[in-house]
Amino acid sequence: MSNERFTQGEWRIVHNHHFCDIEGPSSRIANMCASGFGATAKNHADAHLISAAPDMYRALRGLIEAHAHVYGLDGAWDEELNAAREALAKADGEV
Repeated sequence: MSNERFTQGEWRIVHNHHFCDIEGPSSRIANMCASGFGATAKNHADAHLISAAPDMYRALRGLIEAHAHVYGLDGAWDEELNAAREALAKADGEV
């Protein structure tokens, strides 16, 4: 999507000694401690969550658009759709 402001392309995890790098097609996006230095299993889970962020972003945007197309804006699912919109706004740096 052309309006996405984050690094385009597949994000993946690369294990480098004590660290997990989250990399895009041409650059490192994030670096996390993976072992030693007080790292826990949550660090690995966080790395996987970060690497899945673009896919989740696109899936959530697609669900919102599909719902609006099929059901219109009739008030059904307002609370859930508003939460999804807020999550996307946070990801877009709007809140």
